[in-house]
Amino acid sequence: MPSRGERNYEKLMGQLRERVPEQVIAAGVFTIGGATASAVLSVAGPSRKIGGGVKLPKIMAIAVTPSSLRVFAVKVAGYTGGWKVRDEVVAWPREATKVEVERGRAMDRLAIATPDGHVVALEAMRMGAGGMNDPFLDAVGGGPSLPEPPPEPAAQ
Repeated sequence: MPSRGERNYEKLMGQLRERVPEQVIAAGVFTIGGATASAVLSVAGPSRKIGGGVKLPKIMAIAVTPSSLRVFAVKVAGYTGGWKVRDEVVAWPREATKVEVERGRAMDRLAIATPDGHVVALEAMRMGAGGMNDPFLDAVGGGPSLPEPPPEPAAQ
């Protein structure tokens, strides 16, 4: 029987394949960096405007294709915890977009440097997700999850 993360990933991939005209290699669901903390603390979150009239959604699915990273809005169905992929917001050419991945035990973080010079900070909770975003992180160069590195020895 597939895990919850595997079931959610297949649901995500199915919804994206219906909307993307080329092969979807991998996908993940993320929020704007700091949004999780701002929601918990009820404070203003980070800006979602990235220029060119584009405003990123609070929750987004990102599809990796052979030629691009495609960002879609995601609507969450409150109490049930269900979600649905909505309209495409922006697509960035894959070769001109740089992605840095920081995998943690509780949360994964991304920094996406877009071709127009913006840097988008994103995050996703690992706990309860069942590894749902791992294929995306692997596809953009994040490699497999690794244990925390040992501390650097003190300089003498």
